[in-house]
Amino acid sequence: MNVITDELLKRLKEVAARECWSDDPEWEGANDYAGGNIDDAYSGGCEDGEAHFAREVLKVLGETW
Repeated sequence: MNVITDELLKRLKEVAARECWSDDPEWEGANDYAGGNIDDAYSGGCEDGEAHFAREVLKVLGETW
């Protein structure tokens, strides 16, 4: 039995609602935001990836974020 708890759904929506670098219509790559700093680029990519994954999971569940 698969159960999505209210707590999990709430957390997914919080993560999905994060503003991602790639949400910017003028997005051209991490360098625009990280300014050549590889650590910032990696960190920003991880955060964007989490948000995009949460958005996809919510989409499969028929939920909005």
